Amino acid sequence: MFKEKISSYCKFIFSFLFLPALAGALCGGVVFLFKVAAGFVIEKSHFIYAMAKTSAVSMVIFFATVVLLSVLSAFILNKVPDARGGGIPSAVTILRGLVRFNWWKSLVFTFFSSLITFFSGIPLGNEGPSVQMGAAIGKMTVRMFGEKHKALDRYVMTGGASAGFAVATGAPVAGVFFALEEAHRRFTPTILITATVSVLAGFFTANLLSIVTGITTASLVFPAPVEITLSQAWIAPVAGIASGLLSIGVYAIFSVGRRLRKNIEKINYYLKYLFIFLLTAVLGLFIPYVTGTGHGIIESLFESDVTWYMLALVLVIRCILASSANNLGITGGLFVPLIAFGAVGGALTAKLLISLGAIDSSMFATVVIMSVAAFLGASLKTPITAIIFVTEISGSVTNLGYTLLAVLTAYMLLEFFNVPSTNDVVIESKIAKVNAGKKKTSGEASLTVMKGSHVIGREPRDILWPNSCFVLGVNENQKSKHGVYFAEGDVIHFRFDTFDIERIRRELIELLGKQELPDELFSEEEFEAMNVK
Repeated sequence: MFKEKISSYCKFIFSFLFLPALAGALCGGVVFLFKVAAGFVIEKSHFIYAMAKTSAVSMVIFFATVVLLSVLSAFILNKVPDARGGGIPSAVTILRGLVRFNWWKSLVFTFFSSLITFFSGIPLGNEGPSVQMGAAIGKMTVRMFGEKHKALDRYVMTGGASAGFAVATGAPVAGVFFALEEAHRRFTPTILITATVSVLAGFFTANLLSIVTGITTASLVFPAPVEITLSQAWIAPVAGIASGLLSIGVYAIFSVGRRLRKNIEKINYYLKYLFIFLLTAVLGLFIPYVTGTGHGIIESLFESDVTWYMLALVLVIRCILASSANNLGITGGLFVPLIAFGAVGGALTAKLLISLGAIDSSMFATVVIMSVAAFLGASLKTPITAIIFVTEISGSVTNLGYTLLAVLTAYMLLEFFNVPSTNDVVIESKIAKVNAGKKKTSGEASLTVMKGSHVIGREPRDILWPNSCFVLGVNENQKSKHGVYFAEGDVIHFRFDTFDIERIRRELIELLGKQELPDELFSEEEFEAMNVK
């Protein structure tokens, strides 16, 4: 009995501490390098845009470069679909087991394709590619150090993705809650431990590299907000309503973009990329705020007085460009661009309130920060992550209760109008495209928990079952005062409804162990082809 406990404890340490820590550390190093490269490329992009205005020759060279970059980006993403989008929705589809991907292609080409995006000035962020590369590093870690433990794939990938989020945004606690609230939409001890270990390893690795190299990578930093008094409590719901309405407007623009994409499917792939790259270049020459990841416009809000009409124009143009680029699959994330939308919307709200004499100009930053939290919490349907994120990057818990009220107001407004999460809409669109033309398979099956399998000693909620595979019931399970845990010999009854029955088969075997499989779900030839030990 004692020997079994020691063996189980060692297995737990290897599976949920060692592998996630290793994946997190590797991710911290890769994302640090990625942020350094991105910072260099973005700096050169600003120089190129400025130089283009100096002479006719410079302008010709500028547009020739833009054309070349559009062709290069289209070529890479046409050949390597795993690098498309590169945003959080793409990573979430992988973590939830909705799509397959090639980890090394995703890692390498997401890295370089993102740099093309940043150099061109297309308004997409670096946090999405960081999350996707983190997921790829998680799978790489299991393949290199735990090949016999493929059931750990999605756990360690989740840890890597969380570490990528934390290092890219500079918000480690928000990185942990990203895994719980966005990636898997559930709170379980195993996911919490895995994400926390990976985030800590990644965050400390990136900071250590920063100290050793003397290179400081850019992360968003908000000024400390002014404390709101009880008599000013009305500011929170006002900011929430404004952010909620802005979320609805952004969703409408993204929806129009998705409908237009269907109408232009027959247009040459390269021409569509060329149009977005050239449109971004032309607009960026006249309105610099519309290009880049979004860090620049956010910093400008607090460092200079940008006019309200310029803010409104930048908000609309950036939204159209980001939507168009995302719908075409150009590599880059939406998280920082969404923060920029929320910040610009908050700045417009603050300017209106100040002009009406309702608040003092010292409250400007407070309204902006509160609006960012409300916009993110509502548009992504991740209120806890949004509140934690703005708290971390502002370095202050001031107005936490009022921020919660603003987020709740915006969230309820979107619920009232039945507006879905921006990420969920992108995920559904991606899944529909991946499964186009495939036949859905439905059925039920009963499988036995074999000796030494991954699920032994764990609760059903802690298991990342294959997507669209549901546990109907368990026979002969063992109970304890701490809950219900799977034990060897338990018979689990499943219901599945999927486009990818092969994936369901493989993942169930990886979770439950090798066994005689029922004819209605598996054939012996298919089982032998899996070569699962």
